[in-house]
Amino acid sequence: MAEAFPELAKGRRARAGTEHHARPGINLGYRCAYVVKETGNGPKSVANAKIVIPCYNEEDRLDVSTFTDFKNSSHDITFLFVNDGSTDGTFRLLERLQKSEPAKFNLLNLPYNQGKAEAVRQGLLAGISPQHDYIRFWDADLATPLDAIPAFLDLAESRPDVE
Repeated sequence: MAEAFPELAKGRRARAGTEHHARPGINLGYRCAYVVKETGNGPKSVANAKIVIPCYNEEDRLDVSTFTDFKNSSHDITFLFVNDGSTDGTFRLLERLQKSEPAKFNLLNLPYNQGKAEAVRQGLLAGISPQHDYIRFWDADLATPLDAIPAFLDLAESRPDVE
């Protein structure tokens, strides 16, 4: 992993952003507001999810090691990073991440900055496929940790009446 991400070899860990904080007692479910359940796929023992991560100028903040170290045996989770026309080295960083584990990380590059909402929308459109039961978005600053994803999927699986 160090050869793909020299900043990790140097012992430098990208710092997570701090601009979004959950208020005490507030359910963090709002952090991934879009949920699309694919239907007609038949019963599955493992939920498949695509997580869209919009990124704009995240080169110095994206915590690459948290994404590469994220493992989950109860769900098949893949990530689609959307580079929203970043002007720093975000795209190159995301390319290296995608090349390090192509089955786990996908990349969509928008040629110019279109704003977070459009980056999320483009990612959701690109990520929808019959092989995924769910598609959600997650903020690149990991204000909600990746470890929360399986809990959201478990809840969604336990409540098929909720869309």
